[in-house]
Amino acid sequence: MSRATSWHGGSALQPPRRLWEVVVDRGLDVALLLPPLFCAGCVLSRSSGFVLPPAIATAALLPPAIVPAAAAVVAALLLRRSRAALVGLACVLAAGAALAPRLPLANATADSGPGTPITLVTANLHFRNHDLGAAVEAVNSQEADFVFLQEVSPQAADLLAARAADAGYRWTVLRPQWGSTGLAVLSRHEVIQHAVLMLDGRPLLRTDVMVGTAVVRLFDVHLEAPVTRQAAQRWKSELESLRQLLRPAESGLLIAAGDFNATLDHASFRSLLRTDLQDVASRRSSPWLATWPVGKAPLPPLLQPDHVVTSSAIGVAGLRAIPCPGSDHKMLLASMSVPAFQQRVSG
Repeated sequence: MSRATSWHGGSALQPPRRLWEVVVDRGLDVALLLPPLFCAGCVLSRSSGFVLPPAIATAALLPPAIVPAAAAVVAALLLRRSRAALVGLACVLAAGAALAPRLPLANATADSGPGTPITLVTANLHFRNHDLGAAVEAVNSQEADFVFLQEVSPQAADLLAARAADAGYRWTVLRPQWGSTGLAVLSRHEVIQHAVLMLDGRPLLRTDVMVGTAVVRLFDVHLEAPVTRQAAQRWKSELESLRQLLRPAESGLLIAAGDFNATLDHASFRSLLRTDLQDVASRRSSPWLATWPVGKAPLPPLLQPDHVVTSSAIGVAGLRAIPCPGSDHKMLLASMSVPAFQQRVSG
């Protein structure tokens, strides 16, 4: 007896797929689409400027999100999942367009330019740091001209004061506080004046120093973390107040460094750079320099809340991230140059 075969339209009828096969097939599509769609959500949050903690966090995750999104596109192509590949590719291209201005080809090669070379360290010491001695030693060992410190507890201030002279820092400006608002600036150059300013209730340490024949105004910055709706509103207000304060027309040569709790993917932070200011990280040879969180293994540092912002007259030579013992941030070491002319700053 011959076996009958059913035909329809010239093709053999395929047996119906089992439920588990359908579930696996659909689940694979979902798995391949989730990373690119999350990446697209990061782009939308970046563009929207919503002052809501989830939107702020999502926007900040754009640089690391593009990596799994691109991997998902490659996997979709290898598995011949055309729909997932096309959607994923569109998401990755949108993310790439948002990050393109940070790529080396989009920026002039970093150049310290003429003037007095200087180095600067900024570090969030973490007020609950149980290894303060090692943290202070790590900061001092960089032998930078200036040190900007955040979350400086009274215990940290005592250590800094005791070791500053031996590390070559003749001038120290200490404003310790238990919690996240303690600040300190150490300098190898003469401090002319200093003051504690308030950004909507949060302290900011301003220090004027002589570098060669130029007066440079330093701002040690630590803005509020936008972890709640109310904190996010204060964070945005602090960034707006800081933008007004950092107008180079009033302040002359300036450097603002510290923990801004904001990244280049936040519209409120980018607004700082719309005048005569530059973010040193955006002038280096990499589009992403993650400094937080540290010590959360297996999670690597993902975000870049720490920055060095300068007036454009200050030359930029380089920037790198260095571990800081006991802290949940890496510290930044920046190499720059100050032009050799006298510049007045307002009081």
